[in-house]
Amino acid sequence: MIPLKTDAPIYHWPWMTVALIVANIGVAAYTGLGFRDGGEIGLQLAFGEGLRPWEWVTSNFVHYDPMHLVGNMIFLWGFGLVVEGKLGWWRYLIIYLSIGAIECAITQTIALGYSGPAGGAAGASAIIYGLLAICVVWAPKNEVTVLVLLPTFRLFAVFIFEISILTFCGLYIAMEAVFLVLTGFELSGILSHVIGAALGAVVGVVMLKNNWVDCENWDLFAVWNNTHGNPKEFDSYRYRDYGNETSWSSSDRDKDASPTADPKSERRRTKAEAPLRRLRRFLDSGNAVAAVGELDKLIASNPSFRLGADDLYLLADGIYREKHWEDARPLLTEYLQRFAATDRTKTLKVRLKLARLLVDHSDRPDLARKALRPIRRDDLSVSQQKAFDQLRARVRDKLEHSAEGGGSLG
Repeated sequence: MIPLKTDAPIYHWPWMTVALIVANIGVAAYTGLGFRDGGEIGLQLAFGEGLRPWEWVTSNFVHYDPMHLVGNMIFLWGFGLVVEGKLGWWRYLIIYLSIGAIECAITQTIALGYSGPAGGAAGASAIIYGLLAICVVWAPKNEVTVLVLLPTFRLFAVFIFEISILTFCGLYIAMEAVFLVLTGFELSGILSHVIGAALGAVVGVVMLKNNWVDCENWDLFAVWNNTHGNPKEFDSYRYRDYGNETSWSSSDRDKDASPTADPKSERRRTKAEAPLRRLRRFLDSGNAVAAVGELDKLIASNPSFRLGADDLYLLADGIYREKHWEDARPLLTEYLQRFAATDRTKTLKVRLKLARLLVDHSDRPDLARKALRPIRRDDLSVSQQKAFDQLRARVRDKLEHSAEGGGSLG
């Protein structure tokens, strides 16, 4: 099974995962794609020659053949981006190198008494298994799209389907554990894989329990206890009306908090605020697409959730600026439906943007005319008046062209 993609939420673009893939390919090229023994140049993890700490790092970038390299890089991309996507590049790099170094230190220590033919170990596989274990702890219910090739009389039969991270990664780790037992715990690549997976599991649990990573209540323990995705955790977001809408400003939190507040309730409330905090952080950094992803998760957990006026305006404006027209249209429309009477300046801007989107990118001049109709030209600035006049002219031209062609506006 070859992982193709995952639906796990990604909050950081996987720059470091890409860099690590490039580094692995670079070392492979330096060692002749496996046709030159890594041991000859002191890169692989040597057995029975004492402890060599530098090899605890270098050996993780050496691969013995092209298939060894390609397989590891596919899995590194598929699951490294999940871990880096939750942590950011520098914490992810620390985990990556630490799992590799500790696994190599353990393996080389076990091999101190090795007296067989000259040998050693190399490759990123142990780290990959560590990343698989972390993904099992942090995102077990997310799904992986996998490719399966089965040999037939006509080359291969191709199957593509989705499977949970828990099932996919758990199956790989379980198979290695079974093989390790069947081989009598002998010094082998299987042993390295199991050590890497164990280290990854420890890292995943420790970071989760210390709240160093936010899994939004979809972690392995929440799934096991059947408390994952509990909508009650998002009651603080429940939209009732604009006048009573939740606004998580610092003053609101200070006002609502009391010295006798239940610590457990406060922790639940803090955890419930996390997706909205991330959404606002993405908006502040100009990443409106990621903010939309956070909004989708909030609505999935609590269908009655609605953004406040300011957040909705910033999100709609950001998505519009990034030219994601299909996402911008419903956001701009929702703002007008809910908040048209609250801020005249913003409402005018939203109407102009929506009209431009409808006439230029959705081919709906009829709806664009409807969006422009409430606007009084005298309320607009000089630049807005110019844009308004141009939009009305384009709308009129398109409506006339449609009428002449006998087309239906739908």
